[in-house]
Amino acid sequence: MRRFILNKIKKIKKFVIYFKSNWREFRLLLLSSKSLLPWNNSTKDQIPWITFEAKKWLEKYLKPDMIVFEYGSGGSTFFFQKHVKKIISIEHNRNWYKKMMKLLKKKDIFSNSYFLNEPEKPLKRNTKKDNYQSKHKTYSNMTFKKYVNSIDKYPQKYFDVIFIDGRARNSCVKKSITKIRQDGIIILDNSQRKRYQESFSLFNKYKRIDFYGFGPYRFTPWQTSVWVINNSD
Repeated sequence: MRRFILNKIKKIKKFVIYFKSNWREFRLLLLSSKSLLPWNNSTKDQIPWITFEAKKWLEKYLKPDMIVFEYGSGGSTFFFQKHVKKIISIEHNRNWYKKMMKLLKKKDIFSNSYFLNEPEKPLKRNTKKDNYQSKHKTYSNMTFKKYVNSIDKYPQKYFDVIFIDGRARNSCVKKSITKIRQDGIIILDNSQRKRYQESFSLFNKYKRIDFYGFGPYRFTPWQTSVWVINNSD
Protein backbone atom coordinates (compact mmCIF):
# COMPACT_ATOMS: atom_id res chain seq x y z
CA MET A 1 0.00 0.00 0.00
CA ARG A 2 2.82 2.38 0.90
CA ARG A 3 4.50 1.74 -2.47
CA PHE A 4 1.18 2.30 -4.25
CA ILE A 5 0.70 5.66 -2.52
CA LEU A 6 4.29 6.73 -3.26
CA ASN A 7 3.84 5.85 -6.95
CA LYS A 8 0.64 7.89 -7.09
CA ILE A 9 2.37 10.86 -5.44
CA LYS A 10 5.25 10.56 -7.91
CA LYS A 11 2.83 10.64 -10.86
CA ILE A 12 0.98 13.64 -9.43
CA LYS A 13 4.27 15.53 -8.93
CA LYS A 14 5.31 14.75 -12.50
CA PHE A 15 1.98 16.05 -13.79
CA VAL A 16 2.22 19.25 -11.67
CA ILE A 17 5.76 19.93 -12.95
CA TYR A 18 4.60 19.37 -16.51
CA PHE A 19 1.56 21.62 -16.02
CA LYS A 20 3.66 24.48 -14.63
CA SER A 21 6.14 24.36 -17.50
CA ASN A 22 3.54 23.77 -20.21
CA TRP A 23 0.52 25.71 -19.00
CA ARG A 24 0.04 27.29 -22.43
CA GLU A 25 -0.33 23.86 -24.04
CA PHE A 26 -2.82 22.84 -21.37
CA ARG A 27 -4.77 26.06 -21.92
CA LEU A 28 -4.83 25.43 -25.67
CA LEU A 29 -6.05 21.90 -25.06
CA LEU A 30 -8.98 23.18 -23.05
CA LEU A 31 -9.78 26.01 -25.44
CA SER A 32 -9.44 24.00 -28.61
CA SER A 33 -12.23 21.44 -28.54
CA LYS A 34 -11.85 20.19 -32.10
CA SER A 35 -10.16 16.89 -31.36
CA LEU A 36 -12.33 16.27 -28.30
CA LEU A 37 -15.62 16.54 -30.14
CA PRO A 38 -17.25 13.08 -30.50
CA TRP A 39 -17.52 13.27 -34.30
CA ASN A 40 -13.80 13.86 -34.77
CA ASN A 41 -11.22 11.10 -34.86
CA SER A 42 -7.68 10.37 -35.98
CA THR A 43 -8.57 9.09 -39.46
CA LYS A 44 -10.85 12.03 -40.20
CA ASP A 45 -8.23 14.52 -39.03
CA GLN A 46 -5.43 12.49 -40.69
CA ILE A 47 -3.04 12.87 -37.78
CA PRO A 48 -1.13 10.32 -35.69
CA TRP A 49 -2.52 9.62 -32.22
CA ILE A 50 0.65 10.74 -30.44
CA THR A 51 1.40 13.68 -28.15
CA PHE A 52 1.21 17.18 -29.62
CA GLU A 53 4.92 17.83 -29.08
CA ALA A 54 5.87 14.52 -30.72
CA LYS A 55 3.74 15.38 -33.77
CA LYS A 56 5.31 18.85 -34.01
CA TRP A 57 8.81 17.34 -33.86
CA LEU A 58 7.94 14.64 -36.39
CA GLU A 59 6.58 17.14 -38.92
CA LYS A 60 9.95 18.92 -38.89
CA TYR A 61 11.91 15.67 -39.12
CA LEU A 62 10.11 13.98 -42.04
CA LYS A 63 11.42 14.42 -45.60
CA PRO A 64 9.74 13.69 -48.99
CA ASP A 65 12.27 10.95 -49.87
CA MET A 66 11.77 8.90 -46.70
CA ILE A 67 10.35 5.38 -46.38
CA VAL A 68 8.21 4.54 -43.34
CA PHE A 69 7.03 1.28 -41.81
CA GLU A 70 4.26 1.31 -39.23
CA TYR A 71 2.82 -1.33 -36.91
CA GLY A 72 -0.80 -0.27 -36.43
CA SER A 73 -2.78 1.81 -38.93
CA GLY A 74 -5.09 4.79 -38.63
CA GLY A 75 -4.68 8.55 -38.78
CA SER A 76 -0.91 8.06 -38.82
CA THR A 77 -1.22 6.23 -42.15
CA PHE A 78 -2.77 9.27 -43.81
CA PHE A 79 -0.35 11.60 -42.04
CA PHE A 80 2.76 9.78 -43.24
CA GLN A 81 1.36 9.44 -46.76
CA LYS A 82 1.29 13.24 -47.02
CA HIS A 83 4.87 13.68 -45.79
CA VAL A 84 7.03 10.86 -47.16
CA LYS A 85 7.85 8.94 -50.34
CA LYS A 86 6.42 5.60 -49.24
CA ILE A 87 4.66 4.07 -46.25
CA ILE A 88 4.10 0.39 -45.51
CA SER A 89 1.43 -0.27 -42.92
CA ILE A 90 0.56 -3.47 -41.03
CA GLU A 91 -2.78 -4.00 -39.29
CA HIS A 92 -3.90 -6.87 -37.01
CA ASN A 93 -7.66 -6.21 -36.80
CA ARG A 94 -9.69 -7.41 -39.79
CA ASN A 95 -12.66 -5.09 -39.26
CA TRP A 96 -10.43 -2.04 -38.88
CA TYR A 97 -8.41 -3.14 -41.90
CA LYS A 98 -11.55 -3.26 -44.06
CA LYS A 99 -12.64 0.16 -42.84
CA MET A 100 -9.20 1.65 -43.50
CA MET A 101 -9.01 0.07 -46.94
CA LYS A 102 -12.30 1.73 -47.91
CA LEU A 103 -11.04 5.09 -46.67
CA LEU A 104 -7.77 4.72 -48.55
CA LYS A 105 -9.49 3.86 -51.81
CA LYS A 106 -12.08 6.59 -51.34
CA LYS A 107 -9.34 9.17 -50.93
CA ASP A 108 -7.42 7.63 -53.84
CA ILE A 109 -4.48 6.89 -51.56
CA PHE A 110 -2.19 3.88 -51.79
CA SER A 111 -3.66 0.51 -50.85
CA ASN A 112 -1.03 -1.86 -52.24
CA SER A 113 1.29 -1.23 -49.27
CA TYR A 114 -1.34 -1.90 -46.63
CA PHE A 115 -1.41 -5.43 -45.19
CA LEU A 116 -3.44 -7.50 -42.75
CA ASN A 117 -1.66 -9.89 -40.38
CA GLU A 118 -4.04 -11.27 -37.78
CA PRO A 119 -2.90 -12.96 -34.54
CA GLU A 120 -2.99 -16.75 -34.41
CA LYS A 121 -3.42 -19.40 -31.75
CA PRO A 122 -0.05 -20.88 -30.72
CA LEU A 123 0.45 -24.50 -31.84
CA LYS A 124 1.33 -25.45 -28.27
CA ARG A 125 0.64 -23.71 -25.00
CA ASN A 126 4.04 -22.53 -23.90
CA THR A 127 4.67 -22.08 -20.19
CA LYS A 128 7.45 -19.63 -21.02
CA LYS A 129 6.78 -16.04 -21.95
CA ASP A 130 5.83 -15.71 -25.60
CA ASN A 131 7.72 -12.71 -26.98
CA TYR A 132 5.09 -12.27 -29.67
CA GLN A 133 2.15 -11.89 -27.32
CA SER A 134 0.02 -8.85 -26.58
CA LYS A 135 -1.00 -7.95 -23.04
CA HIS A 136 -4.52 -7.12 -24.21
CA LYS A 137 -7.00 -9.63 -22.75
CA THR A 138 -8.72 -9.98 -26.14
CA TYR A 139 -5.60 -11.69 -27.47
CA SER A 140 -4.65 -13.90 -24.54
CA ASN A 141 -2.95 -17.12 -25.68
CA MET A 142 -2.54 -15.73 -29.22
CA THR A 143 0.68 -15.03 -31.05
CA PHE A 144 1.54 -12.00 -33.18
CA LYS A 145 4.58 -13.68 -34.69
CA LYS A 146 3.53 -13.18 -38.33
CA TYR A 147 2.47 -9.63 -37.56
CA VAL A 148 5.83 -8.77 -35.97
CA ASN A 149 7.87 -10.60 -38.62
CA SER A 150 6.03 -8.97 -41.54
CA ILE A 151 8.91 -6.49 -41.72
CA ASP A 152 11.30 -9.31 -42.64
CA LYS A 153 10.33 -9.17 -46.30
CA TYR A 154 12.22 -5.88 -46.57
CA PRO A 155 16.02 -5.46 -46.67
CA GLN A 156 18.18 -4.60 -43.69
CA LYS A 157 18.48 -0.87 -42.95
CA TYR A 158 15.68 -0.10 -45.40
CA PHE A 159 13.48 2.29 -43.43
CA ASP A 160 14.00 5.87 -42.32
CA VAL A 161 11.20 5.69 -39.77
CA ILE A 162 9.56 2.77 -37.97
CA PHE A 163 6.40 3.75 -36.09
CA ILE A 164 5.19 1.32 -33.40
CA ASP A 165 1.65 1.87 -32.16
CA GLY A 166 0.01 -1.53 -32.55
CA ARG A 167 0.21 -4.87 -30.74
CA ALA A 168 3.13 -6.84 -29.24
CA ARG A 169 5.16 -3.64 -29.17
CA ASN A 170 8.23 -4.96 -27.36
CA SER A 171 8.59 -7.63 -30.03
CA CYS A 172 8.13 -5.03 -32.75
CA VAL A 173 10.89 -2.91 -31.22
CA LYS A 174 13.30 -5.87 -31.16
CA LYS A 175 12.55 -6.70 -34.76
CA SER A 176 12.90 -3.10 -35.93
CA ILE A 177 16.50 -2.51 -34.90
CA THR A 178 18.05 -4.23 -37.94
CA LYS A 179 15.61 -2.63 -40.38
CA ILE A 180 16.28 1.01 -39.59
CA ARG A 181 18.81 3.08 -41.54
CA GLN A 182 21.73 4.91 -40.01
CA ASP A 183 20.36 7.98 -38.19
CA GLY A 184 16.82 6.75 -38.75
CA ILE A 185 14.26 6.82 -35.96
CA ILE A 186 12.10 4.30 -34.14
CA ILE A 187 8.96 5.74 -32.52
CA LEU A 188 7.13 4.02 -29.66
CA ASP A 189 3.84 5.49 -28.49
CA ASN A 190 2.51 5.12 -24.93
CA SER A 191 6.10 4.49 -23.83
CA GLN A 192 5.27 5.44 -20.22
CA ARG A 193 3.61 2.04 -19.72
CA LYS A 194 5.62 -0.28 -17.50
CA ARG A 195 5.26 -3.21 -19.88
CA TYR A 196 7.29 -1.32 -22.50
CA GLN A 197 10.31 -0.72 -20.26
CA GLU A 198 11.92 -3.76 -21.86
CA SER A 199 12.23 -1.68 -25.03
CA PHE A 200 14.09 1.05 -23.16
CA SER A 201 16.74 -1.41 -21.98
CA LEU A 202 17.28 -2.65 -25.54
CA PHE A 203 18.06 0.87 -26.77
CA ASN A 204 20.24 2.15 -23.95
CA LYS A 205 23.09 3.12 -26.27
CA TYR A 206 20.91 5.23 -28.57
CA LYS A 207 19.75 8.80 -28.15
CA ARG A 208 16.19 8.92 -26.83
CA ILE A 209 13.77 11.84 -26.95
CA ASP A 210 10.70 11.61 -24.72
CA PHE A 211 7.63 13.69 -25.49
CA TYR A 212 5.47 13.60 -22.38
CA GLY A 213 2.32 15.66 -22.58
CA PHE A 214 -1.13 16.05 -23.99
CA GLY A 215 -2.34 14.81 -27.32
CA PRO A 216 -5.58 14.60 -29.29
CA TYR A 217 -8.74 12.70 -28.31
CA ARG A 218 -8.08 12.43 -24.56
CA PHE A 219 -7.69 14.68 -21.53
CA THR A 220 -4.85 12.87 -19.78
CA PRO A 221 -1.16 13.20 -20.81
CA TRP A 222 0.98 10.31 -21.99
CA GLN A 223 4.40 9.77 -23.54
CA THR A 224 5.70 9.18 -27.06
CA SER A 225 9.40 8.23 -27.31
CA VAL A 226 11.79 8.51 -30.26
CA TRP A 227 15.13 6.71 -30.60
CA VAL A 228 17.72 7.99 -33.07
CA ILE A 229 19.60 4.91 -34.31
CA ASN A 230 23.26 5.71 -34.85
CA ASN A 231 25.71 2.81 -34.97
CA SER A 232 28.80 4.80 -35.94
CA ASP A 233 30.48 4.33 -32.57
